[in-house]
Amino acid sequence: MSNKINVSVIIKDHLNTLKNHSNGKISVIDILVLLILPLAIVVLLAYYKYAINKEFVSLVVNFSSIVTSLLINVLVLIYDQYSKIAQENNAQNLKKIVLEQLFSNVSYTILMGIITVIFCLLLNIYPTDSNGNYQIPNSISIGEYTFTIHLMGMCFTPIILFFLLQMILTLFMALKRLHIIFFAV
Repeated sequence: MSNKINVSVIIKDHLNTLKNHSNGKISVIDILVLLILPLAIVVLLAYYKYAINKEFVSLVVNFSSIVTSLLINVLVLIYDQYSKIAQENNAQNLKKIVLEQLFSNVSYTILMGIITVIFCLLLNIYPTDSNGNYQIPNSISIGEYTFTIHLMGMCFTPIILFFLLQMILTLFMALKRLHIIFFAV
């Protein structure tokens, strides 16, 4: 993959923010809430063959697009604030660390929004019935072999919902960090 579009550094930096500030170790509760919980929710929904419809996909695209656009402006503001901090005392150093983490979290949220929109656009390739439910074939033929898989319930719905949940939970984390920065000296 080209280094210009390799986003693994954004994911790595975001995951590095899921540490306890006091001891520098990975926070188990953060991993549980921000990664395992969304994964468990989508696995449960896939098990019950929950499928999203066209109306829900439209809402997700609108939400993700608007939030992603606004967050790009937030990145510029974070960078501006970061460049103005002179490292003079512990409070300023802490503020700089929180701004770095916030930058990583906002970048990750933007990435989740972009991925969510891409999967929603891929889903819109398929036609819908009169109720807005997607009509996706459940079998794939390769030569003489035919594989049956519920693409909507096992692929599109879980992926879209997982990235949407990641986006929302990371937004909450970013909001908390913005709150901390406001009250920092």
